[in-house]
Amino acid sequence: AEAVRAALGSLDRVAQDAVDDPMVRRELVRAYQRAGDVLGNPTNANLGDLPGADSVYRRAAQLAEPLRSSRDGNVRWLMASLDQARADVAAPSGRLEEAATLQANAV
Repeated sequence: AEAVRAALGSLDRVAQDAVDDPMVRRELVRAYQRAGDVLGNPTNANLGDLPGADSVYRRAAQLAEPLRSSRDGNVRWLMASLDQARADVAAPSGRLEEAATLQANAV
C-alpha cells in the first residue's frame, strides 16, 4: 500500500501542473483509476482498501469531468470504465443507488 500511496503523491503533483493538456489529463485519469483498482476494487486482486479506492476514484472522476464531452472513442471508453470502477466500490459500501446510476452511465 505504501508504494501505491507514494505513486499517488507523484500523480497529485503532476495533476497540479499538467491539467490543461487533455492527453495528459486522460493519462492521469487512467493512472488514478489503476491505483484505485490496486487499492481496493473488489472485482480485481487488491490490497483491501475499499475507502482508499473510493477516494482515488473520486479524484479521477474530478479530473475526468472536463473530458466527459469528448466524442473520442478512447476517452468515452475511459469514462465508462471509470464509472464502472466507481460502481464496483460504491455497491459494497452500501451506496446502491449511486452504484446503479454509475453503472447506467457506464453503458
